[in-house]
Amino acid sequence: MILIFEKYTENMIKVRQMAQFLGIDLVVFCLKDNGFLPDWALTPYKLFSPAQPSCPPVEKGLFLNFLKVPELWEIRLDSRSQGAIYDMGRKKATISFSEPQENKNIAYIKWRMESGWVYKIDFYNRYGVHYASQFLDKEGSIESQVFYSFNQKELIVSQPQNDVVSLFDNGKLKAYFTSYSQFIAYCIEKTGLAKSCAIFVQEEKQLSFISHMLQEQVTWKYALFEKPDLLQKYQDSGMKNGYLFHTIPNSYPTNHANTEALILTASDQIEGIEAISFALPEMTFHIAANTQVSEILIRLSEQRKNIKIYPQISQEALNALWDTCDFYLDINHYREIYNAIDTAHQKNLLILGFENTLHHKELVIDECVFAVSKYDDLSMAIRQNLNNPALMQHLLKKQQNNIRNMWKNEIFYH
Repeated sequence: MILIFEKYTENMIKVRQMAQFLGIDLVVFCLKDNGFLPDWALTPYKLFSPAQPSCPPVEKGLFLNFLKVPELWEIRLDSRSQGAIYDMGRKKATISFSEPQENKNIAYIKWRMESGWVYKIDFYNRYGVHYASQFLDKEGSIESQVFYSFNQKELIVSQPQNDVVSLFDNGKLKAYFTSYSQFIAYCIEKTGLAKSCAIFVQEEKQLSFISHMLQEQVTWKYALFEKPDLLQKYQDSGMKNGYLFHTIPNSYPTNHANTEALILTASDQIEGIEAISFALPEMTFHIAANTQVSEILIRLSEQRKNIKIYPQISQEALNALWDTCDFYLDINHYREIYNAIDTAHQKNLLILGFENTLHHKELVIDECVFAVSKYDDLSMAIRQNLNNPALMQHLLKKQQNNIRNMWKNEIFYH
């Protein structure tokens, strides 16, 4: 299977690790090549780039002082993170470094006219090779982007303003595409995995990209989404094969079934919290918000000593609560904050909630979903788990397997 990403993010690594963990053969295809992608990430540039003389090439960035410039031109350090090129005191270009910046290896160079107009940006990869350039108009828009072969011949030339792409082979035109989507469809076909193609949606503009690709006869087996609102827009357009992305950790923290429960909320509408806290006086309920909280929650915390309120919680305090709590109650109405349910799953908190409050029902096992207003049932379930550690571990294991089965049965093998 091939999974398409627009650009490199940490989720690219997470998806690949999950596929390996589940024994799935997955090819990750990244549309934007930043020159520093891992070897396992395929890109259009890698797909058509001829083999380099040194195979495998030595991973060694281009050090600042090794950049070739015309005679009498000067390379200087302007700051810890940038260098510059000067000709007789006139600034010709700004040099930016790749991470770690203290190594002074070049990531890209912005060439400028005396007026300040940046007319070209040269990009260097982790092997120290000038592999791409962007040519810009005076408004800063990209007129053309060129990818070069190892011997600096044009390989891929795109003109975003005209939406055309040209593919070259040893300097000669090999193919011409009347749209970017047509070019990507050609790339996918070249991989031989077009029939098992999926996409990871990171930004809203990719929704229109999917539509264009469908016009090129590229059919997505499924689409993964980082954000629930993008998934909703995808589903509202009539598509049925969209899934929210949830990660599987390499290992889960130990859950000790302590009497601490966490609720994250952006409102004061928390289903049954007063009744639940009354039924479980031994429990402490930590209610954290990303904003100031209303008088309703403040009065509740004053009346119920086992309810603690955290308005405008800091990340440090939230991290401490994740490490303290062993139950997560998905009982707040309205939107989810801080990616709460996915984080609760990764932190190995047992997730419980009501049918009318669940934000991600797919992550909650049936035993932990309760009918509307059945506060006593939810309270009893918590007490049973507190009194029976074996039951708690059984449900946690089922919760962990739930997401594994979702990936294997509903997504990868869909």
